[in-house]
Amino acid sequence: MNINIDILIVRYLSGEASENEKTELQRWISENEDNKQAFLRYEAYFKAEVRSTVCRDPEALYDRLSSNISTSMPRKFALPINLWRYVSVAAVAAAITGLVFLPNLSEETPTTKPTQIYSLVTGDATSSFFLPDSSEITLNKNSVLTYSDHYNDKVREVTLSGEAYFKVRKHKDRSFIVKIDETQITVLGTEFNVRAYTGENELRATLVEGSVRFDAAGRTVTMKPDYQLVFSRTDKRLEVDSVDVETSIAWKEHKIRYQSIAFPELLTMLQNQYGVKFVLRSSELSNTVVSGSFDNSLTVEQILNLTRQNIRFTWKKEGDTYLITKNK
Repeated sequence: MNINIDILIVRYLSGEASENEKTELQRWISENEDNKQAFLRYEAYFKAEVRSTVCRDPEALYDRLSSNISTSMPRKFALPINLWRYVSVAAVAAAITGLVFLPNLSEETPTTKPTQIYSLVTGDATSSFFLPDSSEITLNKNSVLTYSDHYNDKVREVTLSGEAYFKVRKHKDRSFIVKIDETQITVLGTEFNVRAYTGENELRATLVEGSVRFDAAGRTVTMKPDYQLVFSRTDKRLEVDSVDVETSIAWKEHKIRYQSIAFPELLTMLQNQYGVKFVLRSSELSNTVVSGSFDNSLTVEQILNLTRQNIRFTWKKEGDTYLITKNK
């Protein structure tokens, strides 16, 4: 797409960008750290200046915004005045690139302003985006992250189904809360990974840096970096152990890594990654421990065939289900 980046940023911040434009903007932001920081500064200035749904003097507002930006940003980010028509003076809350953006209105009394809910949904690819406070979130495949327009008022709260890597911007007065079913993770500013797919019994939280507090079933655990918490949804069992963090967050680099896990657990990982089903027809294979690494660009069949080099089994596909049987 050949479009002026200034126009692209303004159209995004005003909520008028198309899906293709959002994708192009995310590509530009991801090119280097300078682009990312430039966008975040521009977004911060925009939100600081735009405070109401009515603009009495849009040209004066634009002049102040451009003046502030010009002191700390390259000249190419100052917008010509005729681009102001793209900017709406309303609060901005939009998703960038590859995400299905699903606003909903909660049921409230007619005299109360409805709460707007934003659901960010990934399909067959991972996607990254920024929350209103500039915290960066990377969603794995087949994941959903939800937040409301009250995010960042008094608390920063999101709900997760699936897997996400959180790079939370520090704010001493506003905790960042991740809700998963009846559990809750609370932080102020840190980096951590959460895996909580609906079809999996175990919820896993891995801390990369900082500190997080995990609350579930009447218990509270404070985690340290390089540790992973595993919570059983069925029997409420909770364990914390040291882990290889790079293995836990390999999906961000489009890798599938696993170390000393049971073979059925590998099949569950593949099931969530590729949206297929496995039926394991061998108790002996259930007790087999495996380790390895794959690029997730490989197909399920390619991974199964590579795994067979170390484990003796056969597979057969019926519909979207793979039947796994031990070799005789």
